[in-house]
Amino acid sequence: MGHYKKIALITFISLSLSTGTVGAAEISFGPEESDIKTAIRYTVIGKYRAEFEEYSGAIGIDSASRAIRSVSLTINPASIRSNCEWCDKIVKSKQLLWVEKFPDIIFKSEEIAREADHFLVKGALDLHGVVKPIAFPFYVQGWEDYIAGASPLNVRGQWLIHRKDYGITWNKLLDKGGVFVGEYITVDWEISVPFFNKGVAE
Repeated sequence: MGHYKKIALITFISLSLSTGTVGAAEISFGPEESDIKTAIRYTVIGKYRAEFEEYSGAIGIDSASRAIRSVSLTINPASIRSNCEWCDKIVKSKQLLWVEKFPDIIFKSEEIAREADHFLVKGALDLHGVVKPIAFPFYVQGWEDYIAGASPLNVRGQWLIHRKDYGITWNKLLDKGGVFVGEYITVDWEISVPFFNKGVAE
């Protein structure tokens, strides 16, 4: 599913819908319309880069008020794939994601506030059996062209996650100092939302 990117869990969503509509709608997405990529510092190989092959989500768009209303995403961590099979096994094992015990990674927004040049998305992230609040910015470009049916709506945002906050604490000290796996994961969202044709929601 394409090339890999920098340290980050990358979300690129290209929703194959048509016909611009002024109003509100919740637009679903999955692997057919988007990519979710991830990376974390991994001392032995430099950076571990992979992608999730199974997930589903939805984004609520309100064109009338030029607003993002909601965001949700559910990922199957067992579907993670990279070009390093040995690394995938470690990531999916009980040392890190422990996919047999924790079969889903779930995010659901609870509040989205308009700020000066972006939307602040607040919600709950359920990762590794731990549910914690998380807040991150969504920057939106292209409302007028989107409403006019001239181009998709572009949305981007970023998470910063300390994996130990979610009970993912395993690591290994190296003989020459340093650790085996990095502690921070950066989560980047890049969303391209085409015109929806599923009608206007209340």
